[in-house]
Amino acid sequence: MKRAIQFVAAALAAFVALPGWLAAQPVCAGGNARIVVPYPASASAIDGLGRALAQHLSQMWSQPVTVENRAGAGNVLGTQAVASAAPDGCTIGLATSALPINAALMPKRLPYDTLTDLVPVTRLASVPIGLFGSPNLPARNIPELVAYAKKQADGLTFGTPGVGSASHVAGAMLGSVAGIKLTHLPYKGGAAAAIDLMANRIDLMFTSMAIGVPHVKSGKLKLIAIVTPERDPAFPEVASIGESLSGYTFNSYFGVIAPKGMAPALVQRLSGDINKVMASADLKSKIDGYGLIATPPTTPERFGALVREDIERWGRIIRENGITAE
Repeated sequence: MKRAIQFVAAALAAFVALPGWLAAQPVCAGGNARIVVPYPASASAIDGLGRALAQHLSQMWSQPVTVENRAGAGNVLGTQAVASAAPDGCTIGLATSALPINAALMPKRLPYDTLTDLVPVTRLASVPIGLFGSPNLPARNIPELVAYAKKQADGLTFGTPGVGSASHVAGAMLGSVAGIKLTHLPYKGGAAAAIDLMANRIDLMFTSMAIGVPHVKSGKLKLIAIVTPERDPAFPEVASIGESLSGYTFNSYFGVIAPKGMAPALVQRLSGDINKVMASADLKSKIDGYGLIATPPTTPERFGALVREDIERWGRIIRENGITAE
């Protein structure tokens, strides 16, 4: 009897020691799991977050989780790798706001259907985007910008990394909602546009806070507004565009997607496990370090609704402004 009691006690102790009994079981029965990142291996926020996520999921699932970088074609190649994978839990992928933009911009040219060939899992973080103005621009906020733009016969100009980019759609949306003329000037990359903005050769640019803020601090640029719905905690005094212009909503985020046909129970498990590790102190620290904003745990249903809403909203803006993929 004594030995039986000791055995039960030992078994209970082992059970309690595991951080989530079910979560400790491997999610991929075929061996190694992989996270497809649609960007090259680099010091970028999305690649770094993907590698940190893989490390934590590997510990949780007690199996290797590798990162596979599939860059190219505006995230399309990486997304295609996820869409064509088996729905067995061995492959998930990271997605950005390029996912709904591509679906709205070139639905017939994509090698997959965003709404039927992919399964939303969860949102990881919000990517704060800013609207930056040239040093000589007299506007300091959205009301002043709109008033100033309406007084200019030719309107204002905004530079972007290219046609159909998130920055392009954000600018087109601002022009439509505010009723102002904004002329799009596409560049071969965001760096060239930023140089011209600092030199007062263009008026505006939509880019990440991580890129624009250092130039604001040096006095070379102005931060006019936060583009994404949430204010940036680092600049709580700067309002979002949506606070001044009703109807302006631009979401920028990192999320997780999976192949179609995945069992609902497996999708829910992936979502729950990922949300758990994203709540860890290490991941929260990395999110802050990359200049991202942590978001509340998101269910697959809510993330899917967000993607569908963005496809519809941006599709309307793209059609109204005659934006076509290059």
